[in-house]
Amino acid sequence: MPMSFIGALLLVACTTTVISDQERALPSTQNQALDLQDGEVLTADMEQSFIAFVGSKSNIISHEGRFHSFDVRITPDSVDPRNPERASVEVTIDIESIETDAPGLTTHLKSADFFSVDQYPQARFTSVSIRRESGENYIVEGDLTIRNVTERISFAAVITSQYMTMSYDLDRTMFGVGPPAEGVAAIDALVPLEVKIVFQ
Repeated sequence: MPMSFIGALLLVACTTTVISDQERALPSTQNQALDLQDGEVLTADMEQSFIAFVGSKSNIISHEGRFHSFDVRITPDSVDPRNPERASVEVTIDIESIETDAPGLTTHLKSADFFSVDQYPQARFTSVSIRRESGENYIVEGDLTIRNVTERISFAAVITSQYMTMSYDLDRTMFGVGPPAEGVAAIDALVPLEVKIVFQ
């Protein structure tokens, strides 16, 4: 069987997405600038929120996945609670809740070859700074911990009083997730993340 035909079959097999267009839709209410009230902690409405990713192998095949269990909190500063740049963002992800478009891959990602969920059941992000760029556009910087490895990362995010969205290319090799990104059939080092958090 020609390799081009095999490749086409693999791509067709992976077109099913774990995130629907309806899930990606943002709240229809008018956007309002992030305005934290005294003591107000913004948390995720899990029915409208998702953390998703795409893993690829040398432009040959890609798989989509998501985490079903996570906690996101935006907490105002105790001294200057109305200033969003003084707030903090905390994210905890239960790695065991991972789901991909291929059950066998889901099981493999939980193993010691990748996330090793028995030993490292959670990933965590804690912000160290939030900087407004313009309007509802922010740069969030903080520490991400996966498999007990902590690295400082920064990403662009849109944050309003209704929701937060962001996209980020995560270098999995920085955290020892999966094999080295080398060789013809190697898994790509960069894993695009897509996040939509609707606040309760």
